[in-house]
Amino acid sequence: MRVVFALVFTILAAFASEISIATYNVQNLFDCKDDGSEYLDFKVGVSKWDCEAADSKLQRTRQVINALNTDIIALQEIENEQVLKALVSDSEYKFVSFTKEKNSPVGLGLISKLQPSGSEIFKVPNVKTRNILKVVFEVEGKKFSIFVNHFPTYKNGINMQKKAEKTLRTALGKEKNAIILGDFNSPFGQKSILNDIIVTRKFYDLYKELAPNDRYSHAVHGKKRAIDHVLISPSFIESGDLSYISGSFEVFKPSFAVDENGFARSDLYSDHFALKFKISTDPSPAKSGIVSKIFKSDKDKASKKTSEQKYKNADIDALFANPEDLPVLVDRAVVILKDKKGFIISKDHRGIYVYDPKNNVTVGKELDILVRRMKVYKDALEVSSYEIINEYGTKDVSENLLDASHLNEARSGDVIAKISGNLVGRYLHTPYGKIRVYSKKKLKQGEQIFENVRVQIYKRENQIVVE
Repeated sequence: MRVVFALVFTILAAFASEISIATYNVQNLFDCKDDGSEYLDFKVGVSKWDCEAADSKLQRTRQVINALNTDIIALQEIENEQVLKALVSDSEYKFVSFTKEKNSPVGLGLISKLQPSGSEIFKVPNVKTRNILKVVFEVEGKKFSIFVNHFPTYKNGINMQKKAEKTLRTALGKEKNAIILGDFNSPFGQKSILNDIIVTRKFYDLYKELAPNDRYSHAVHGKKRAIDHVLISPSFIESGDLSYISGSFEVFKPSFAVDENGFARSDLYSDHFALKFKISTDPSPAKSGIVSKIFKSDKDKASKKTSEQKYKNADIDALFANPEDLPVLVDRAVVILKDKKGFIISKDHRGIYVYDPKNNVTVGKELDILVRRMKVYKDALEVSSYEIINEYGTKDVSENLLDASHLNEARSGDVIAKISGNLVGRYLHTPYGKIRVYSKKKLKQGEQIFENVRVQIYKRENQIVVE
């Protein structure tokens, strides 16, 4: 059997292809022609921008592209198709796709060493933003689609971002092998505009492959943010005819594009770093093929063993970090707040909301809760299906609340024990930063102390709710 497996595996491996893919916001790649739609900083004769500056930017961007050396690269902030073609002239990237709205300063595109089998453009209705570009590839008879995005900036309003996200969800349709990538101007984690796609469609954000401190792509002005993303459909993880190559994802930071403090050399290259990864024409692990049939009996044994094991444990942080990795057991959680539609459980001072209008739990109750499903509601992650496995005694709620000193880490579902500061308008200014305050009653301006206040999200911004 070992010989048969080795032979089959060798045959399969010999025919499997690896495809390397990247996404890169080049930060304003313009030519030196006046088309009338340029940003003011790139108007020849009005600004410092000229043909020498344009050529220098083109050469440096080409340097990054050559260093990346992936089969496919999605690019954002390109002025026009002519600039994109100039970027890849005399290179292996023979195939170019581009889209730009009329009168828009920049568009986005895709360059490839592989010939696409098709493409499609999706316009975001009633929003001045970039189109979404879908490019389809077929390798060894297996199709996959790449969706290139550049969402509106957060300062333009969450509603604009939501319209772009809705357009993306519509564009996805029932696509089996889908890769979503680009600059989404949205962070990794609870506040991500992509959470609905991640939770409801089981897409996987490749940032999860990296340690928290390594999750960033935009690094400038002393801040490092994860606003560029790569999401892959669940078919690349299991039961698919293509697979993601585990561990291949990285933030691409060539030494020439990084300053002495680890930030992007935005004055020369871009304020973004590229993201790169690989997929394979090998089927993903759960695919039913020759190899899996050889080990079918072993897999059956493993499956039986798993079913006999207890559910794996998780804390609240793990729920937020991996909302699709369910079911999990949160043991010794304490009910710290209850309202008409549900309740909040806390473990290690961190909380999450559990939606269940018909619950009969009591505040202070300690319990083991099996989390089966989660959903995003009004930009906040919450438990939508659960089972109480064990109930214990009653705990002091105050011992399970979040301390105000952790205000910058607070998220929807947390309950802060006590917070004080100066209330100016709708914001409470505290020693740990400012936060929006919501209350149905009129609050006095000036020095305030609030106790047992829950944290919610309002228009992508944290706020505390004062009852």
